[in-house]
Amino acid sequence: MRFMAGRLMIGTLVTAAVLANAALGETQTLRFQLQPFCNKITLSLVRSSSQNLIGVVGYDDNCGDNPRSPVHGTAVLNPDGAVSIGYTTSLSYSVYGRQDVGLQTNVEWPADSDVGSWVDDDGGKGTFTFDVLDQPSG
Repeated sequence: MRFMAGRLMIGTLVTAAVLANAALGETQTLRFQLQPFCNKITLSLVRSSSQNLIGVVGYDDNCGDNPRSPVHGTAVLNPDGAVSIGYTTSLSYSVYGRQDVGLQTNVEWPADSDVGSWVDDDGGKGTFTFDVLDQPSG
């Protein structure tokens, strides 16, 4: 039980620290997984003129298929410490074979949790997990 509480606190602290640093101007790149799927989302946090808003740009790795799909959106730091992220993924028609190549995803990350939840406009939903063990270097 103590291990789980510590893990929960570490996840929350890491997320808060990274987002705060991004708001102050330090570029941060993070990786998340859209569970239950194999997609991994790599996001670089981009400073904005507001300390409560952070731009997000990056890509969806399409579970390792090429080409990767570009991602862009916004993260909002809420007064209660929660984080809301909204982003659009430009889906590659060569991977997905779709006519509609834009996908809207919303993430809610509570202040007291080490994971968030996601939902998209295709009806997909699940857990948005911080991929600590697979962070890109550099």
